Amino acid sequence: ISVSAKRERTLRNLNECILRESRSKEQFFACLSHEMRNPLNSILGTIELLASKDEKPDPKNISNARCSGEILLNLIKNILDFSKIGEGKMSIFRRQVDVREAFREVVSTFEVMTSKRKLQLKYFPDDS
Repeated sequence: ISVSAKRERTLRNLNECILRESRSKEQFFACLSHEMRNPLNSILGTIELLASKDEKPDPKNISNARCSGEILLNLIKNILDFSKIGEGKMSIFRRQVDVREAFREVVSTFEVMTSKRKLQLKYFPDDS
C-alpha cells in the first residue's frame, strides 16, 4: 500500500472518530439541557406561585424550591467536575438511597408545574 493510501485511510479514520465524538457531545449537551431545565422550571414556578399569593407562603412550596435548587446546584457541580473524568480523577462511590423519599421529592418538585397546567401527579408507594 502506498504512503498516500495509508495517509488517506488514517485521515478517514480520524474523521470518523471526530464525528463520533461530536455526536456524543451533542447528545450529552441535549441531555444536560433537559436535566438543568427541569429543576430550574420548578424553582421559577414555585417563585411565581409564591409571588401570586397574598396569604402566608406554603412551607411545602418553599421546600420544593429549595430541593430543586439543590438538585440544580449538584448538577452544576457535576458539570464542573466533568473535566476530572478525562483526567482519571473522578471518584464513584456507593451510598444508600431511600427510593421512596427520592420519589416523594420528584413528585413534590413537579407538583408546582403540574398544578399550573391543571394536572395532578400522584405517587402511591407500596408499603409492603
